[in-house]
Amino acid sequence: MYQTFGIRITADQCKTWRTNHKFFGSQTGRFQKGMEPINKGKRWDEFMSPEAQKRSRTTCFKKGIIPKNSRPIGSILQRDDGYLWIKIRDGSGRHNWKQLHRYVWEKANGEIPAKYKIVFLDGNTTNCSLNNLMMVSYRALAIANHKYGLIDDPEINFTILKTAELESTLTDKQGREG
Repeated sequence: MYQTFGIRITADQCKTWRTNHKFFGSQTGRFQKGMEPINKGKRWDEFMSPEAQKRSRTTCFKKGIIPKNSRPIGSILQRDDGYLWIKIRDGSGRHNWKQLHRYVWEKANGEIPAKYKIVFLDGNTTNCSLNNLMMVSYRALAIANHKYGLIDDPEINFTILKTAELESTLTDKQGREG
């Protein structure tokens, strides 16, 4: 840049200009649709040197090896969101874990329908006993939170939520009749 234009610019300044002007050229560093990797369909010994093969094989997962951080099915842990989670199966993906309060409710009462939520009557997210849980529609919960607010007393919260459910049902009936 200095030889051609007489301007001294650092590499960081060039990077910032490219980012600000959304100029990335044709080289994104990602595979574009239709591109193929050079090692597609080849075995290790066809595209790697023997030294690289040896290093790569020592770092690969071996069958039957269980990682140190794995937990057995039935393990319970508390995540950053404050809820308890239980491991329900081994496998890949995020469906191995379920919120403990939902798991307890579904074991006792069956699947939770869409647009319904399980709430803690005492407000304590670590108390997942069945007598502390209640299934409420999103609509009734919104009414309860808006009109009354929930507190730490399970009996009062139960009454508030039942009242909100009643108001929700009455609103539906009045809307259909009127």
